[in-house]
Amino acid sequence: MDILRKFPELIPDFLAKRKDDAEYMAGTFGFVEVMTAPLARVFPTARFYIGHDFTTATNPYLMAISDGKRYMMPYGFKHLLFDFGLNVTDKNIVELAEALAIVAIGSERGPFPELAFLGATTTKMDPERSTDAAKLKVKIGAQKEEWHFYVWRNQFYGATSINEKGLIKDYHISEARSPAGRWQLNPTPDTAIDTFPTRGDASAERDSPGAGLVSGSEPEEGQEVKVSLQRLSSSEVMTIFDKYPETVSGEPAHPRGSEVLASLYPLSEVTAAPLKRAFPNVRFFKGLDTEMAPPFPYVMAIAGRKRYPMPCGLNQLLVDSDVRVTDSNLVEIAKAAVILALGADMVGSPRNTGYESAELLAFPKLTSLSAEMQVTGDSHSAKLTVRVGDSEESWYVHRWHDRLGWMSRGNANGLIKDYDIPEARPLRQR
Repeated sequence: MDILRKFPELIPDFLAKRKDDAEYMAGTFGFVEVMTAPLARVFPTARFYIGHDFTTATNPYLMAISDGKRYMMPYGFKHLLFDFGLNVTDKNIVELAEALAIVAIGSERGPFPELAFLGATTTKMDPERSTDAAKLKVKIGAQKEEWHFYVWRNQFYGATSINEKGLIKDYHISEARSPAGRWQLNPTPDTAIDTFPTRGDASAERDSPGAGLVSGSEPEEGQEVKVSLQRLSSSEVMTIFDKYPETVSGEPAHPRGSEVLASLYPLSEVTAAPLKRAFPNVRFFKGLDTEMAPPFPYVMAIAGRKRYPMPCGLNQLLVDSDVRVTDSNLVEIAKAAVILALGADMVGSPRNTGYESAELLAFPKLTSLSAEMQVTGDSHSAKLTVRVGDSEESWYVHRWHDRLGWMSRGNANGLIKDYDIPEARPLRQR
């Protein structure tokens, strides 16, 4: 309860009335402190916790608490390093990489597995170029893995875990800056651009147009982006559920018939000019997962015989559409990505008022203010300034080789959310 009182943002809005019910909150939220020598050496005054939030699908998660501040792991790792005054150097890279691996593993593999570091190799860092600076051999339970850590300008920007079968996961670590610029997503000429490098030199790809991308004129500044939601009929909903039964959390053949099932799991088709330009042969849908309390919105794409959850399935959709991400098409793809991410996010302050919630089914008003490419060294990203409802926001969509890297969303108050977009491979390579 002490943690929840200090950080009430951990409690969703629909539980606000029960925040003082200690017994209920203890059953809904659980925290286990993580104590290990590598974390204690690097962050001696910080405390780490694995949290369990049984109201959402993000269970478990790992966070650090230090000096009255909370850092979600592993994406807030660099912010924690910065606040401890630590840069990544050739001398401390192994120790810091071990700490980063621990928080990454603990954030998604709870209960915390048995963990052993079997060895490390390092590469001398180049301060002006991205470097695969450290490799750790790790044993997690009975599984052996190799972790690679990428550094640019004395900060981690990513890590990759692999085993004998190939890639397990990429981690993209959020940027951190001085107190004057930290969390600021509208850089001024005095502050560094909040972008991240790609692995390797991708300059040869900059002018290669993506196959299948339809060109379109740039919207004028201040122009509303028209996003339409067309509610599907019961028969259309059931056609999708029959073809993609994984869409429905429960049994697709509902005992009360298709009309009831379609009303419990409503679907609307999403159309917008940026989506059509980026993916002319793809249909997009917004639905509700009614197994959650309150129901949780999601967006999916359907192309051919395949279904792609959005926005995390964007890279797989691009691969299967034979579209390579380049500097020429990144801004156009980023506009579509922002729409898809917004559609999957909670809107307003939803309440547990039943399956059909106008707030959850709605799409926020979106106005495009500006869009530009930003290239800083090996870092390539699209910066979009938009107005979501009445709030002005900055979105950064990063390119990693010929795929999307990750997205960051923020406003004048700081970071709102990071979106991880996993890598994808052609079918013949999977």
